[in-house]
Amino acid sequence: MRLLLRGAQGLTLTAEGEALYERAQRTFEELDEALVQVTQATTPRGLLRASAPLDLGRTWVLPRLSRFAAAYPELELEVGLTDRYVDPLSERVDVVVRVGHVDDGRLVLRRIGRLRRQYYAAPAYLAARGTPRTPEELPGHAGLSYVRSGVRVPWELPSGGRLLPRGPVAADSNETLRAAAIDGLGIAFLPDIVAEDDVRCGRLVRLFGAYEEEGLPIHIAFPQGRLMPARVRAFVDFFSDAAKSTLPG
Repeated sequence: MRLLLRGAQGLTLTAEGEALYERAQRTFEELDEALVQVTQATTPRGLLRASAPLDLGRTWVLPRLSRFAAAYPELELEVGLTDRYVDPLSERVDVVVRVGHVDDGRLVLRRIGRLRRQYYAAPAYLAARGTPRTPEELPGHAGLSYVRSGVRVPWELPSGGRLLPRGPVAADSNETLRAAAIDGLGIAFLPDIVAEDDVRCGRLVRLFGAYEEEGLPIHIAFPQGRLMPARVRAFVDFFSDAAKSTLPG
C-alpha cells in the first residue's frame, strides 16, 4: 500500500497514509495518557488548562480556585473565562465547565448541578413602575435584554409563551444587565448566582417567587480517553464535591 507520494513540492501523504497517521497519533496520545496516569497516580502535577463561562466562572469557580490550588500544590493552573464555545480537543484544554445541553460524543460529561434564573429589579424601579405579580404582567415593564450573536434573546415565560423584552439597555453580558437593573433601568432575567448577593444586600428584589425555573444543566466535560489524567480527575472530583452543597441539583 502506498502511503507517500513524491511530487514537485516534496512528499505528501496519500489518503491511506493520512488515515494511518491519524490512527498512530491517537495511539501515541493514549500512550502519553498512560504514562501520565502512572507517574501522577498519587500526586497530580503539571499544567492543567481549564475553561468556564463568564458568569459561573466569576461567581462559582474562581472563589474556589485558591482552595483547589492549595490542595494540589504541584499543579500549575491556567484558567480561561469566556462565553465563547471552547473545543477542548482542538484548543488543548483539559477540562471545561459547560452550561446548557451538550451534544458532543467526543466528550465525557459529569453533570454537577443546574443554573437557575429569575427576574430581578431594583427597589427604586419597582417603587416607580409598580411590582409585577405574575410573569404575564411583564409586557408592561422595561426589560433588559441579553444579546447573543447580535440578536436579542426572548424571555421564556412559565406559560410557554415568549416575550422579547424592550428597554433602555441590551448587552451580551449578565454583569452589564445586573448593573443596569441595580441602577433602576428595568427588569433583568439573571442567573441566581449572579444576583444572590444583591438580593441579600437589598440592591435587587427577586420577582415571582412562586415560579421556579427548572434551570440549565451544568456539566464538567473532558475529552474521551481510556485513561483520565490525575490532574483532570482532581479538578472533576473537587468541583463535583463543591457543587453538592452550593448548586441546585
